[in-house]
Amino acid sequence: MAVLLMDVKGAFPHVAKGNLIKRMEEMGFEADLVRWVVSFTEDRKVIMSMDGKAGDSMDVETGVPQESPVSPVLFVIYLSGLFGQVEDKEEECGSEGISFVDDVAWVVEGDDVGECTQRLERCVAETTIWATKNACQFDIEKTEVMLFTQRRKNRDPKMNAQVRVGNHEVSYNKEATRWLGVWLDDMLTLNDHTKKTLAKARTAQNRVKSLMGTQTELNSKGCQRIQVAAVQAVALYGTELWWHGQKNRAHEVQMLLNEQGTRVTGCYRTTPQGALMNDTGLRLATALLNNRVRPYKLRQMMMPNAQGGGRMLEVRRNVLQRVEGIDKLIPEDKPFERRSYVRTTLPTEKRCLKGKVIIQDEEQALKEAKLEREGLVFWTDGSRKEDEWVGCAVVWEEEGRWNKRRVHLGQQKEAFDAEMYAMSDAMKIADEMAGKKEVTQVTVFMDSQATVGRIRLDEPGPGQVLAL
Repeated sequence: MAVLLMDVKGAFPHVAKGNLIKRMEEMGFEADLVRWVVSFTEDRKVIMSMDGKAGDSMDVETGVPQESPVSPVLFVIYLSGLFGQVEDKEEECGSEGISFVDDVAWVVEGDDVGECTQRLERCVAETTIWATKNACQFDIEKTEVMLFTQRRKNRDPKMNAQVRVGNHEVSYNKEATRWLGVWLDDMLTLNDHTKKTLAKARTAQNRVKSLMGTQTELNSKGCQRIQVAAVQAVALYGTELWWHGQKNRAHEVQMLLNEQGTRVTGCYRTTPQGALMNDTGLRLATALLNNRVRPYKLRQMMMPNAQGGGRMLEVRRNVLQRVEGIDKLIPEDKPFERRSYVRTTLPTEKRCLKGKVIIQDEEQALKEAKLEREGLVFWTDGSRKEDEWVGCAVVWEEEGRWNKRRVHLGQQKEAFDAEMYAMSDAMKIADEMAGKKEVTQVTVFMDSQATVGRIRLDEPGPGQVLAL
């Protein structure tokens, strides 16, 4: 397998507005969104300033603003037409394109180096045709070629092979290649990647060493946070790709963690490992690596069959099963089944809440809550604590007895989500009770005006699922 890495030159400034709008229309974007993009990209001006003196303003006809969070999305849409054109043209070769913003990679498979080289050159030719039509350029200085093989005899001839890119010839890399922060070697062992990330983490460790001492005002908790953010984040980058229970790599990571523990607490290096990790609030290497990989593997399990991550999962299923906690999700006596996404089509007509929504100030609402009412009456509330735990509760009276239902939503939600969930839960309880007895009226009290406003309509946005 061979991979050609290309980089779009001056990505955002070279987006042609007309071609972007045309691509959005081809992809079926709504007319309102297309018109918004037209408005976003027009009437833009630039002023050059030098030595405190500003020049005349000039109109900008191409490109999207680099500082806008919308620009990467628009550029991805703009570039998306490239992959369909090349892959359809080279379908018999099995060429596949992947990208991250302006970093593009072409992946081909072949029986030998020569075959892979020819297929990559055909991909380059189609890429050049598309780039010419869409006013796009690729930086030849950043173009690289990699060959991945498990055959040792293929290593020598690849050193002399070259891929023609325009008027230039690019040789296959002899050493590991860095792409999107991951160092890829020719056998995909990722040994070079782990060595480089651990070395980089130790460098970061030495830089924050001055903060870990009795002379600073940082407490142990602050030191631990610095270690996790500045050192562990570097050491564990790309863990999802290489970790599958290797003891030697776990040992290397654990040595780094032990050093972190001694820096945070000031303990001796001979301190028992378990006590050191417990006092510093750090996890042991094996548990830390497994917990980092587990969500990644679970996301792969839920990907549709057509996605690249799903195919990777099938190839490396043995790796998945060796990750602690994941193997239980794959029955040995049954074929592996992956969850499929279900697309829901909303009704063409907007549906409004069948009921009356009343918004009152606190004093009036308290008076209303004390009144006797027919049917079912619920009180709901949701909150988010300082430790980021989120939960909600529903309280109601039935036959002279007070009932409550509490739900813990974890640490990945906001207070608004909790309020919406509480409201939805109250309606579910009312629906359950309506199946047992006649219910003529349901009243729900809540203290979130945002929730009250959200449940009125089913328009897209935060809380849409619960509103429906």
